[in-house]
Amino acid sequence: MVAAHAAHWHRNALFGTPVKRTSLCESCSPESTGTLGDSEPFWSPDGKRLAFSIHVGPLDTTRAAACRVFLARSSAAEGNALTQFTFSDSAIIHDYDPSWSPLGDQIVFDRHDRRILRKGVPGATSDTSIYLVSASGNLNNPGDVTPAVSPDGQWIAFSRNDSGPRHLYKVPITGGAATQLTSEADGVDYYPQWTDDGNWIFFDRQDGMSYQHHLVYRVKSNGDSLQAVFAPPAGKDAATPGVTPDAAVVLFGFGTHDSTDSNSPRDVTTRTMDLGTGAGTLISYYADSSFAAKGPDPLLFPRLSPDGTRLALRSKELWAVRRNMSLPPQFTQVGTQSVADSTTIVSINLKAGLQSTIQVTATDAESDEISYCAYFLKSGMSFDASTRTLTWTPPGPVGSTDYVRFEVFTPSGGSDAIIAILHTVPAVSPSALQRSRAADFRVLSPNPTTGVFAVATPFISGVIGELEIFDVTGRRIAIARSASGGILQWNGKEAGSGRAPPGVYAYRIVLGPISKSGRFVVAR
Repeated sequence: MVAAHAAHWHRNALFGTPVKRTSLCESCSPESTGTLGDSEPFWSPDGKRLAFSIHVGPLDTTRAAACRVFLARSSAAEGNALTQFTFSDSAIIHDYDPSWSPLGDQIVFDRHDRRILRKGVPGATSDTSIYLVSASGNLNNPGDVTPAVSPDGQWIAFSRNDSGPRHLYKVPITGGAATQLTSEADGVDYYPQWTDDGNWIFFDRQDGMSYQHHLVYRVKSNGDSLQAVFAPPAGKDAATPGVTPDAAVVLFGFGTHDSTDSNSPRDVTTRTMDLGTGAGTLISYYADSSFAAKGPDPLLFPRLSPDGTRLALRSKELWAVRRNMSLPPQFTQVGTQSVADSTTIVSINLKAGLQSTIQVTATDAESDEISYCAYFLKSGMSFDASTRTLTWTPPGPVGSTDYVRFEVFTPSGGSDAIIAILHTVPAVSPSALQRSRAADFRVLSPNPTTGVFAVATPFISGVIGELEIFDVTGRRIAIARSASGGILQWNGKEAGSGRAPPGVYAYRIVLGPISKSGRFVVAR
């Protein structure tokens, strides 16, 4: 096995022990109250939580309970409590397939097999409203399903029912016209999974409509270069593929195909295949039926964590694997900003028409070799991996926003990623503007405050203001953004967590080339 996977055998040999993250009914009828929902799990960008679905509430006329999206901690050390994320008063509304934006602020899901929706994550954003992204079909004819957010957080790939066959599409996360990516005449394409560079989308294909064999395919994110990745032997399925952060290994459920929906053997287990060798050699994991699924739709959904070191999968329960390989690398610096391991985004202002450079730095606990990459580069951007430096002269217009994904890898498969949100600001003299506008900042909250901290900012055309909150150790615990001329406000909570404890906190406000810093006290 090592010889066949010399470049990255660690990830194949060292998957750890699965830990059950739910305590649901395994003996109940499928889709009844208290059973796991028929959807994939999805990791949060920091790897600390999993989004999935559970059937809750009374049964409807089809003997199914409403399905809702829930969140769970991926590690039992952080507790076993489940948090409900979506709600509806209707017993016939079902929410499936949550996909967490890599920006950390939204989860996208499909509702009742025909609408793609997005909702803000409490604690990560103040806007937790639900917005429609795309829709097709009706109550009797399923439409848009199985969304997956792109690695830069700007697109959603999904499956659409085109009067029989299902094809893959993509649509901007804010909604709009959808672009078709696959177009086979007779088949089912669904459960798309992006590669971290945004170039490829892996997906599950059934040739000849439902109850047919599951195969692993991929297509370029622009719809080009459709390829069969793995076709299982007769009588077998390869379903719901995932892919490692460095796109070297594909994972999927593999087992006996059941075309009759009988009580087939529960033998669909996790398999990995090295994409580099092309030999098609599969390595099997978790043969115990506790971690397995069964046909006719072997929806096991093996999904690797964003850092490439842990696996989540679902059968009748949700499981998350303990890390059992070398620790992943970690970004420590992006431009002038120090970042913690839990940081998933940084915001950087760049002056229109002036060349800017952003250098990134990462470390690895075992001193493994680190490779640096930058994805989603715009026209005129260049990235030098040897110096770890992005160079760009923003052409404008002032007020535009661009996203670059920095990522690092080690040979064992560990990775770390961080998204730089680049704001183009006016190229004005910082010293002159600082003198004339710094006094226009007004702190609106009392000091001490009971939790909320708010600052009114002066208006500068096209500039986005940013408020950062730091604890006494200098760790950034929250960030808020708003157009200049408005109010920047912290809600008193740590990003991705609960209320911040009482104590002394520092703040930093950045508004284009001007800034203001200070301290305040939180008293509960």
